[in-house]
Amino acid sequence: MADEASDTIGGGLRNWLGALGFIVPLIGAEIIREGDPKWIGAILIVAGLPIYWSPAIWKWLRRGKPATTDPAPLGYLHGEDSELGSAIMYMVWCSAWGKWFAAQHLAASHSANEGYVMQIATHVVLNALTDGQLEVRGRRPAQLNYEPIPQPHWRSTALHMIKDDRMFWKMILIPRGGADIQPDGVVIGRDQRAVQRTDQLATYDSLIVSARQFEKLWPQKDRKTDAARKRFLKTARKAGANSAEIEKLSRN
Repeated sequence: MADEASDTIGGGLRNWLGALGFIVPLIGAEIIREGDPKWIGAILIVAGLPIYWSPAIWKWLRRGKPATTDPAPLGYLHGEDSELGSAIMYMVWCSAWGKWFAAQHLAASHSANEGYVMQIATHVVLNALTDGQLEVRGRRPAQLNYEPIPQPHWRSTALHMIKDDRMFWKMILIPRGGADIQPDGVVIGRDQRAVQRTDQLATYDSLIVSARQFEKLWPQKDRKTDAARKRFLKTARKAGANSAEIEKLSRN
């Protein structure tokens, strides 16, 4: 038991018990060999074995649960990677930030405007991209692998959400420096350098983010944010805002 020596009281006690459990059976065996009352020797041998094993038994009883390798479940995104546009859409619908901002807008204007909240969300996410807090990876046509999008690209390109009959909302890329969005979704930029950089990003047929990195920035629940949302909803209720919208934003 010497390899378990410890400066702690518990470690010293375990070592002492281990030594005692080793010595006591030896004494019992010696008593039997010398011809003294054999029953005394037998008792010492039988009693010494549990003492010898007691440190190992104690460690076994105090063992912790084996660490799990399973990751914690995601809050509102599906799968370890998520399309950037879908992540923003679910962020508005399900994250603590999205419901808080929608409740704030409802309390101030007394009416819901999901499109407005979507555009604010794109600005919030874009700031995280520009600051390097969030990484986006892109896949080029006919390729299987995704490659990181260099951070400087987001200084020339912004995100914008437009209505989509199939997916409710669809994310498009627009050049910074001013742009006109045509009814068919075509974007006409004014800054040609930004247009060129945005055109480079548009060659990717898929832009994804890590769902865990995204939800870490905008979690499903946040105590302070949720408390602020409830205060805004109280204000909205007193002002006579849409009750169905209040009920939707009240859900956790």
